[in-house]
Amino acid sequence: MSGGILDVATPLMILTKDGATREVADEIFTELERTENQDSMAPAYVLASLAFGKHNMADQSWLLRRLKNMHNSLRDTPVYQEMTRMAREEGFEKGQHQALYDAIRDITLERFPGLVVLAEKKSTAIKDPAILRHILLKLSIAQSAQEVESYLLLIPEEGV
Repeated sequence: MSGGILDVATPLMILTKDGATREVADEIFTELERTENQDSMAPAYVLASLAFGKHNMADQSWLLRRLKNMHNSLRDTPVYQEMTRMAREEGFEKGQHQALYDAIRDITLERFPGLVVLAEKKSTAIKDPAILRHILLKLSIAQSAQEVESYLLLIPEEGV
């Protein structure tokens, strides 16, 4: 199978009729290992996981054990590195947003407890961290609850 269309199609075998089995998956992984087709290995594992179904814990566990054995080979491939980078980036963004939401809630609760519900409603609709930081700044320097309420009411309901 080395170097041709079959190399590209090999990971897709798991998606064929009756293909979602450990035997077919093992055949795919073994062939990819034999041909040193490392770039197809990560997608093959993802496709196998999808084909097995997320509720099939026995096959998912088997797949994870096999993946751990392949980890050293996979981590050097461009696809794996990109998938890892994307996952880290997504995790960082979620963490950054959560930290900003928490800070907005905490400052509002401490300084203007009557506005906590409004502040949470407005801030959680916002995805742009720069706007969330601006809200945090406004809450920190506001002189009155009226000032905060006026500012929060200017934020659109659907967020930004």
